[in-house]
Amino acid sequence: MCSAEIGNQPEILVNVVQLQYFIKVFDYQNYSDAATILSVSPQAVSKGIRALESELGLKLFEKRGSILHLTNYGEEILPIALDVLASVEGVSAGII
Repeated sequence: MCSAEIGNQPEILVNVVQLQYFIKVFDYQNYSDAATILSVSPQAVSKGIRALESELGLKLFEKRGSILHLTNYGEEILPIALDVLASVEGVSAGII
């Protein structure tokens, strides 16, 4: 994904899957366990997180030993990601 310019503000293109990966990595503190829960490969989760970080221009996780911890930016993004996913799930539930 890439950013597109609209006026002077860059458009940030983040998708729901990236946010799901972000939240599960936060929950499980590693790619492998998050991937198991999401039924995807750890490489897919890692790639999704890298794409999200690239799109936002922010490092969201830092590794300490074998555990991934949120950076300060990650801590700021987490409640927003949770709200967005809750909204998407609410819309989906209303449609089904």
